[in-house]
Amino acid sequence: MKKYFIATALIFFFVIVAFADEPRFTISGEAKTGLLWTKTQPVNRDPIEQVLLGSKDDAGLGQGRFQVDIEFDSGKNVGFKTRLRWEQWNTSATTPQIPDFMYAFGYGNYFDDQLTFSIGRLGGSPWATGGPEMWRELESGQRGGVAGMRVEYKPFYVSGLNVGFVFNWFNGNRDNTMTQRDDKFTDLLQEMVFGASYTHEWFLVRFAYRLDSMGDKRPGSGLPLNTNEGDDLIYRVEEYALKKLVPGLKMWAIGSYEGVGIGVDESCVNFQNWLFTDYESPLFSAIDMNISARLRLGYDVQQMRSILHLRPQFFLNFFDKILSIGGLLHYGQDFGDNKLYPGSPYTYLEIEPRIQLNFGTTNIGLAYSFRREYINKEHEIPGIAPLIQNQWLNLRFGISF
Repeated sequence: MKKYFIATALIFFFVIVAFADEPRFTISGEAKTGLLWTKTQPVNRDPIEQVLLGSKDDAGLGQGRFQVDIEFDSGKNVGFKTRLRWEQWNTSATTPQIPDFMYAFGYGNYFDDQLTFSIGRLGGSPWATGGPEMWRELESGQRGGVAGMRVEYKPFYVSGLNVGFVFNWFNGNRDNTMTQRDDKFTDLLQEMVFGASYTHEWFLVRFAYRLDSMGDKRPGSGLPLNTNEGDDLIYRVEEYALKKLVPGLKMWAIGSYEGVGIGVDESCVNFQNWLFTDYESPLFSAIDMNISARLRLGYDVQQMRSILHLRPQFFLNFFDKILSIGGLLHYGQDFGDNKLYPGSPYTYLEIEPRIQLNFGTTNIGLAYSFRREYINKEHEIPGIAPLIQNQWLNLRFGISF
């Protein structure tokens, strides 16, 4: 199926190029991998050590990540965007790794770019959370976008406003539900996404809301078939005023809520809110030395279990950021009726020192992590708390282009 999809995308590309007028063609992307040593110490068991190919620098769970973003604008208000991603590289010649199309869609801009239609495997949403660490788009499934059509309206009379909706396909597992019920047109209408964003001189706001039908099943859900598992909501709020008053300072918040409209005690409810504060300031201009610091505060709710997160990180940067030395601390504490281990001083505690060299768009880094985490009380052994200890050491490499 993917081979036919690739062939169709190539034909579409060459047809647009043939009729292009002052076209604009851009390619960007990244490549990340590294050498990874891990050591896991389960409760009352011998440690498990592994040496792998991989990177902990937001590079997936495979051997690394190679990602390519392609955009083509024909110059006649139409074009396409696509993102290809490889994360499993060590495959045999008989079973080559075919890239995941995170998104691949054509678009058209009309009425002086006030109206935009996007059709295909959707992604690149104007209503996404935008990261870091949390990269959510409600037009997308777990492994990239799903088929659909997105409509965006950007009126001239309200500069910076973007509102719209998406006719979407199902984004959950349907293997079991297909034998239980027949699809209806209203099922697809109940998978629609509504979004809005507004960019102002002083702030930015993004918001997206996805309906949920009974025609699919959320991955990991414990609810029975043919059940509405709740809607999805994501947001981003970013301020631009502070950086005008205090150079180098900025703040923003991102969030995700899965299972809107059902009780918080259900297994498919996941509520995350993260607040970021960044600060960067020069120290010694003679050696181009500066400091960069970030503080992430988080509050998550899942199945009546709440978790508070605290993640400070601090780096010293030398010679215009050619050399960066620093690290981060990650602390989490859960509470509520479903606390994993009563009386635990923390849910998890992690330290991660790092050193990195940056040569233009190429970086080489060395990072180490030591993490201790409490697990469910059911794993407690008399006299031994249910505490898992994990370590890893990662020599990693990255290129952006």
